[in-house]
Amino acid sequence: MCGCRPANNVWPSAQMIYFRYMPLPCRIPFQSACGVFWTLYLSIFNAKEDERQDTEAAPILFIASIPAPWTAR
Repeated sequence: MCGCRPANNVWPSAQMIYFRYMPLPCRIPFQSACGVFWTLYLSIFNAKEDERQDTEAAPILFIASIPAPWTAR
């Protein structure tokens, strides 16, 4: 899953609130706050995806490279 699908839900809603309900002096802070939370969401999503990829690849890479502690040196 990419960030495209949630973006189709978040940004149209944010734009509707922005243009319909936000008074003019509050528009820039509102849009900036939306951008900050969107960036936070994408960062968390990417971190989870990286962690998932690391755990899928880790058993294959590390099992053969780490010697057992009871083997002779």
